[in-house]
Amino acid sequence: MLSSPVYSHNVSGDTKAFIDRISYWCHLLRLAGKPGLVIASASSNGAHFVIDYLEKIFRYLGVLVVERISIFSVKEPDIYEREKCAKIINEYLTGNLKVKSNEDLEAVFQTMKYIISNQPENHAEFLYWKNSGLYNCNTFQEYLDKLEYNLV
Repeated sequence: MLSSPVYSHNVSGDTKAFIDRISYWCHLLRLAGKPGLVIASASSNGAHFVIDYLEKIFRYLGVLVVERISIFSVKEPDIYEREKCAKIINEYLTGNLKVKSNEDLEAVFQTMKYIISNQPENHAEFLYWKNSGLYNCNTFQEYLDKLEYNLV
C-alpha cells in the first residue's frame, strides 16, 4: 500500500522523499508480482492527481494496483473503506486472487527491457535483470507466471 495526503495537488514531502529513496527500484521492477493499493486523503480536492502519481510509481516498481481509494475527509475513513481494503488484501494473501499483468505493466516492462538491453553486460541493472530472470522473459506476464511457480 502506498498512500499520501494531498498537498497542493501532489504527494506530501515525506512521501516524495520515500519515493525518491526507492526510485532505483523502478528500473528493476523490484516489486514485481505484488498487488498494491493506492490511497489519497484530501479535505477537498486533488486526490486524483496523487492517486495517478502513486499508481505510476507502483507500475514502475512492477506492482499491480488493485484498488484506488480517495478519502475526502479529515476524519477516520468510514467502515466501508476499511473493510474494502481488508477484503482486497485478504484475497491476495490467501491466494484467492493472483496478480496478472495488464497493458500498462506490459508497456513498462517492454520499455525497461529495451533500456536494460542497451546497458553493458556488467552494468548493475543489466545483471539484476539477467540474474532475476526478467531479461529472459518476453512479457511481464511470463515473468509473473515464473514467479508463481518458483521458476526464477
